[in-house]
Amino acid sequence: MVTKNNILTISGAIVFKDYRARRKFLVVKVKDEEGWEFPKVTVRRGESSVRAAIRMTGEQAGMNARVLEEAGRFSGTAQINGKSIPQKHLYYIMLQKSGGEIMGFEKFLWLYRSVSYQIQNLTCSSSLLLFYLFLCKFWRVLLQHFQKM
Repeated sequence: MVTKNNILTISGAIVFKDYRARRKFLVVKVKDEEGWEFPKVTVRRGESSVRAAIRMTGEQAGMNARVLEEAGRFSGTAQINGKSIPQKHLYYIMLQKSGGEIMGFEKFLWLYRSVSYQIQNLTCSSSLLLFYLFLCKFWRVLLQHFQKM
């Protein structure tokens, strides 16, 4: 959604699931020539960024996920049809409650919590690396939050 200030709002999801007593995070490739990143979607007019993240995980990732909290936000600029468009990115930490087949992305991976080793072997987008650093920095806080559940 482009706001009255001509800012394009993007909603992203840091989706995780617990699998065999290990936590895994979803990363995707939208196009084969682009890097790995957390799934994201353009927010539609009249839609909240939270609702957009929920819609994207349902429609593109084929899963039911619950938003736990906002992970972070940042601003940037994108080139669209030769025009420089300001963007606002909002990312949410989401727990996969149930899921089917992921079909809305070119490729996808579920990375274990020890993401640092796996990221070294991938070509990643800058947003994935930013949020990897964010997750490392606040991992203790996240673990405390999840252990209370």
